Amino acid sequence: LQGKVVLIDFSAYESENSVQYTFALRELYNKFQGKGFEIFQVSLDRNKLLWDESTANIPWICVRDEDEKFASTYNVSSLPTTFLMNKKGVIVARSLDFNSLNKEIQKLLGD
Repeated sequence: LQGKVVLIDFSAYESENSVQYTFALRELYNKFQGKGFEIFQVSLDRNKLLWDESTANIPWICVRDEDEKFASTYNVSSLPTTFLMNKKGVIVARSLDFNSLNKEIQKLLGD
């Protein structure tokens, strides 16, 4: 993912708003993925079967943080939590709303 703008997303498919949230992520992904943008999603779902079924058609990278090791490393205390990284791998924003995220990604990609 080096050289790309990356959204690190901590979320769970078992959460109440996951369908709407996933559609919003998909919009971002579809808009920017061909321009050097990637989503790295870290799921905190406890139910592996639900996670497997939910991610079957997800086009971005999605891993499951079974023991919440990565969530604690990033000091995640609520879901969803996002971190936006620039092309150099530096975190430049945390938990922006989708409108602000859209603008920041455009800026980082140079659009």
